[in-house]
Amino acid sequence: MRSPFTQRRYPLTMICKIYRLSRSTLYAQRKRDGTADVVSLKKRGPQTRWSDAEILFGIRQVLAASSFHGEGHRKVRVRLRPHGMRVGKNRVLRIMRENGLLVPTRWRANHG
Repeated sequence: MRSPFTQRRYPLTMICKIYRLSRSTLYAQRKRDGTADVVSLKKRGPQTRWSDAEILFGIRQVLAASSFHGEGHRKVRVRLRPHGMRVGKNRVLRIMRENGLLVPTRWRANHG
């Protein structure tokens, strides 16, 4: 953050210490106001080989080629491999969940 008077940059930890605020409060306020940094909104770590849109397209192809009503994320993940897409199961599950592609499941009765 920059000082409005001196235009110098000061670390966020020092500013929070002076005003006796926790950093989590500041981050939550920024998120509510919509003034969060663009850098912090991006996914951390190395960039993946395929974007979510490309994986979604592959998932839709696999589901269209299936003779069943729907498939689970495990089978879809395995069936993406021959197309050259090696993707983690959690990512496939997340993409399928976000786009409503998961198979409807029955709820079990709670015995106990």
